[in-house]
Amino acid sequence: MLLKSISGSRAYNLALPASDTDIKGIFVLPQKELYGLSYTDQVANESNDETFFEVGKFIGLLCKNNPNILELISVPESCVLFRHPLMELVRPEDFLSRMCLDTFAGYAKTQIKKARGLNKKINQSFEKERKTPLDFCYMVRGNGTESLQEWLRENGFLQAECGLVKLEHFRDSYLVYHREQAGDEVRGIVSGPLANEVQLSPVAKGIAALGIMYFNRDAYSLYCREYQEYWEWVEKRNEARYQNTLSHGKNYDSKNMMHTIRLLNMAEEIALYRRVIVYREDRDFLLRIRAGEFEYEELIDMVEEKMLKIEEAYAKSDLPDAPDARLGEKLLVRIREEFYHSSMVHAVSIEPYQPEWPARAGKVADQLAEVLGGNLIRVEHIGSTSVPGLSAKPVIDLIPIVRSLEQLDQQQHLIKALGYEWRGAFGIGGRRFCPLDSPSGERVVHLHFYQEGAANILRHLAFRDYLRAHPQIVKEYEAEKRRAALLHPADSLAYNDEKAAWVQKHEKDALEWYKNNAPAI
Repeated sequence: MLLKSISGSRAYNLALPASDTDIKGIFVLPQKELYGLSYTDQVANESNDETFFEVGKFIGLLCKNNPNILELISVPESCVLFRHPLMELVRPEDFLSRMCLDTFAGYAKTQIKKARGLNKKINQSFEKERKTPLDFCYMVRGNGTESLQEWLRENGFLQAECGLVKLEHFRDSYLVYHREQAGDEVRGIVSGPLANEVQLSPVAKGIAALGIMYFNRDAYSLYCREYQEYWEWVEKRNEARYQNTLSHGKNYDSKNMMHTIRLLNMAEEIALYRRVIVYREDRDFLLRIRAGEFEYEELIDMVEEKMLKIEEAYAKSDLPDAPDARLGEKLLVRIREEFYHSSMVHAVSIEPYQPEWPARAGKVADQLAEVLGGNLIRVEHIGSTSVPGLSAKPVIDLIPIVRSLEQLDQQQHLIKALGYEWRGAFGIGGRRFCPLDSPSGERVVHLHFYQEGAANILRHLAFRDYLRAHPQIVKEYEAEKRRAALLHPADSLAYNDEKAAWVQKHEKDALEWYKNNAPAI
């Protein structure tokens, strides 16, 4: 996984109490599958509420300025559930181009067409019983016409008792005969109730026709197509959205129109500011559209006016005509190479507990207090090195608790100056992860910054204090570690998986214990 984010209405700041939570993300295929014959470019759950794009398809769509992809990498930080450090290489501003005029605004145009179609469907309903060709047939009468059905009633005829003969040189026109004059050879005007065409009968020459009939075949074909489209739409439509459309009485899909206006606004912002602004500050206005406060024609006029402004903005913009495909290709290669390289497993090294580990943790805490000042509340030593007597990998894990992650983001240069990498959330929302390596390249410290009140703080402290208070559990944990290490001495990922069930069980026990035994802070 490279990225997993909340998308849709919750990312747009347009969610209502009943709104679903949509998830989108980016993944990397296992290296063997990438090199093989099969290629999975996208996966989704059955409801399509969760959709993930393989990084190759993601970069390809990014180079086409696909709105969904540009939005995915531009969602607010609060919507990011997981972001791999390699995603820091992908900057939406590097790919924005004049193509956004078509991909954002052009897509919005198709939505207008869709809204018009819905408007038409709502105002042009069809009876469930489908009409037949007989309903589109007309008899010449005097200087005008009358419907075939009416003519049959007036004469007391059944359609099955009549027959047709093609009237030459007149398109879709026929001579009409009755069985009494033409005999039993007449076959009926149509073959039956399911017929889609009129039919001819073998009538002898010289018999005078009762009249001339015209079949409006074009009107019947149009009716059949619209009838089918209407009832397919009824079958597939989102009933909740449809009832909302009826409730506000404007006869258009208000949610569809809301997102159309949103896309147009975003298209204009890209031209003006070179930014994809996902979180909508114009929420109130957009939700008024969804609530049906505007007449349909008002919205159409609004769209047309907005399109003129957008086209003018793009004409003046210094955006490139298209994204740099070579940049996209280089980025894709780099992401794959670094991901596959960083995913390599490592040997497992467990060392006996060292009494100096807490002192090392204290020195790091003092350094952080000096550079972060009042934003730092306290630093908690966590992980196996924080539990006396427990063998561990010699990496000091710390949770520095801050008053403001936003302020910490502005202070990241101070953390980097101490030699740490800044990896952002690194897969855990609300965290800032910063590792430190020794001059020889060995990992020595992990900083897991959290803002005061974050749920993950409690989880780590509960597990640490639970172990400190239960020496027997510490012995069991060490035995579990060594068992896993014996099974997977050269595979750190398999080692972690091997002991995961034990850790998860005791984390749950630790949280229960911690509720009644947490120290006052």
